Amino acid sequence: VLHASLVRTDFKSYLYWRMHGFPEAGVLDGFGCALIGSSDGDVMLVQQRPGNVNYGFACLPAGFIDERDVLADGTVEISLSAAREVAEELGEVGNLLVRDEGFIIARSNAQLSFAVPFRAPMTTAEFVRLVDEHNAMCADPELQSIVPVGSLGDIEGLPMLAYARELIEALFAAR
Repeated sequence: VLHASLVRTDFKSYLYWRMHGFPEAGVLDGFGCALIGSSDGDVMLVQQRPGNVNYGFACLPAGFIDERDVLADGTVEISLSAAREVAEELGEVGNLLVRDEGFIIARSNAQLSFAVPFRAPMTTAEFVRLVDEHNAMCADPELQSIVPVGSLGDIEGLPMLAYARELIEALFAAR
């Protein structure tokens, strides 16, 4: 169980804070992300298209916590945030994923990611094909590509967001 107080901010203030390297502000950037594993053991990273905030980096499907993730009693349900991002980024492919129990939490400087584990009941190749088909049918898809990771060697030299790199390194070191 994690107890935390959240502070609402606007997107431009967040971007300013991020652009300046997350200087000490007495807060962390907490967010949900989706850790998607294929039936053949790969972890699916995503690369966003130009114009998106994480363009140029490999990362997990993730996004900001918003009002839809807050329950009536004020509790933030991180798994709702991760599931919403899966739906936004993967479309119908997200409906095929199976949510596993628990969370994997990783901290990288001022970022605190809550990875929600999902299983794709298909091979990596099938997952990539379905996401490519989804992107081809969308007028303005968010993703540029899927980056399957089967070992630590797959991320060598790959531009990644720090939280995603730390999470993947810890995950594969434990295997």
